[in-house]
Amino acid sequence: MAITNIVGVKNHCAFPIYVYNAENPGDTQNRPMPGVEIHPGDTYGHNMWIPWCTNAADFAKHRIQIATAFNPNFCIWQENSSDGDHVRYCTDNTFHCTGNLIPGNSNVGGNRILYIEGTLASGADLRIHLESL
Repeated sequence: MAITNIVGVKNHCAFPIYVYNAENPGDTQNRPMPGVEIHPGDTYGHNMWIPWCTNAADFAKHRIQIATAFNPNFCIWQENSSDGDHVRYCTDNTFHCTGNLIPGNSNVGGNRILYIEGTLASGADLRIHLESL
């Protein structure tokens, strides 16, 4: 498995978002859930390796969580499954074998920027995508 590194999280929302790395909380300034707050228009620059996860039992400690307030909206992990090794996501805070491929560049390996976009404070229209540098 290759290392996929998020070097920046850009908040293109009209409201704050929170990022929490369950595997390495130091990546999110050792803040408890919901993690580090990123204000509208800001970028959080920090190296965060996307955790590998292959089963539901490990999911709680092997994911990056994107949230509005205390409501998780996305969980991100890396998994090598039947369709290949990809960065995956869910919107229900639950591990899914062969989960959804993250929009943008879901291939593994290298540095990425994670973009979060949305206009509703409820997070109902929240979107993510991952792009190579």
